Amino acid sequence: MSQSRIAESLKVAPNERPDGEPVMTQYLFETSLLVHAATLTYVLGFAFRNQIVLRLLVLIGTVMYILYYYFHTATPLWDAIFGSVLIGIATTHGLVLLIYSRFPIGFSKTDREIFAKFDTLEPGQFRQLMKAGEMIFCSEPLEMTREGVRAEHLFFVLTGQIDIEKSGNHFKVSDHTFIGEIGFLLDRPASATASLPSGGSYIAWDREELQDLLERQPRLRQAFNALVTRDIAAKVSNSVQIFGVHIPGPPLGEIGPPSQDTLAA
Repeated sequence: MSQSRIAESLKVAPNERPDGEPVMTQYLFETSLLVHAATLTYVLGFAFRNQIVLRLLVLIGTVMYILYYYFHTATPLWDAIFGSVLIGIATTHGLVLLIYSRFPIGFSKTDREIFAKFDTLEPGQFRQLMKAGEMIFCSEPLEMTREGVRAEHLFFVLTGQIDIEKSGNHFKVSDHTFIGEIGFLLDRPASATASLPSGGSYIAWDREELQDLLERQPRLRQAFNALVTRDIAAKVSNSVQIFGVHIPGPPLGEIGPPSQDTLAA
């Protein structure tokens, strides 16, 4: 049955519903809501600093635009749909990379234990750092650094107590610590001799390769330097306890009020 006969049987105009509202006008009004909703999700997305939320909202808006281009006109706007699909693919790709870099997806139990110690790094940065290094188990004692000699590797000891010799003093340092970090940061010879007994394990990075990686990745360099700096501060604190270092100064009762010259300065 033709549209005219249907309209005649319903006693309405061909382009009107029984309630008197034009069918095409109703249809266009409903599909136009898609473009308004898509625009709103884009605006909301760009209002967020969180990149994951931003990309999710942009992806939702892109899907709405595709639906709008398909249903709004009698013939789908294929050029606009194709462009929106490309935007959706690029947005999805970036979203997957972001999620992979922000969350410890695929980490083994060992990776998670090490990552807990490298808490200044994001999961993606941690993956880059671990890829650049090598995890090794000691089958015999290993001298990692020698005092006054430039070390070719930076170490992070996972298990085993480290024997340290510095300026004739001997002491031990527990695991989960960097070895050779001062020489690495300052690009100078090692400040102490460090040895790891057999049975221990560690991660080793080639000095030059790690420096190249950190130069290419400024955010990784910043996070890694913060991690190493904290490790150095912990060692300084422990050395004060081990050697009983005391910084001399006048007793508190002997410190008088500032002079007029000091106040004037």
